[in-house]
Amino acid sequence: MAALSVDQSVVAGLELTFNAAAGGGDTFTNDGKTIIIVKNDNAGTCTVTITTDQTIETTLGVDDRTVAVPTGEIWAIGPFSPQHYSATSTDVSLSYSVTSSVTVAVLKII
Repeated sequence: MAALSVDQSVVAGLELTFNAAAGGGDTFTNDGKTIIIVKNDNAGTCTVTITTDQTIETTLGVDDRTVAVPTGEIWAIGPFSPQHYSATSTDVSLSYSVTSSVTVAVLKII
């Protein structure tokens, strides 16, 4: 897994840092005010899976969140509640159904 850098929003604006989606998935540091931007230039839909690490009654796992990003589109996804997505660490884990021609940016909204 690759650790993605987090851009921080500013009033004057900023150019986002897009990274190639990693075949083994990506992580980013989460504080509940962070979103991901997925740009899909692949020929097919890219399903992004955001891993939850929460359990109910100690054994029942909460399903992971999946978002289908259509070909040629850019989607903003999040923010992610730390209680549900990074309860056991500060990182959120992402995986992708395809990675060729898929890029991801991470933006902290302040």
